[in-house]
Amino acid sequence: MYGYVISGFVFFTFELVALFCGIPRRHTASGKTGLVISAGVLSLVLLFELYSFIRFVVIGDRPPMQSPPPPRKAIQNHLPAAAQRSLMK
Repeated sequence: MYGYVISGFVFFTFELVALFCGIPRRHTASGKTGLVISAGVLSLVLLFELYSFIRFVVIGDRPPMQSPPPPRKAIQNHLPAAAQRSLMK
């Protein structure tokens, strides 16, 4: 588990270094390309982190919804006599 955390810190460090090294070189073609790639990858990673935060922290683990209880049967004693006879058939 700690390997993922360390890898994440190393990734963000290298990504920010690449982004800030590309900013002064943005007037060249390779600088523009590097900036676009770095900004794109960083944006995708941040979107994934935001999705993970919303999914696991805000929503959390909710129990599954229970199905509604079955409908009650009509109480035959309170029905009129004609209705009781039709139910018995």
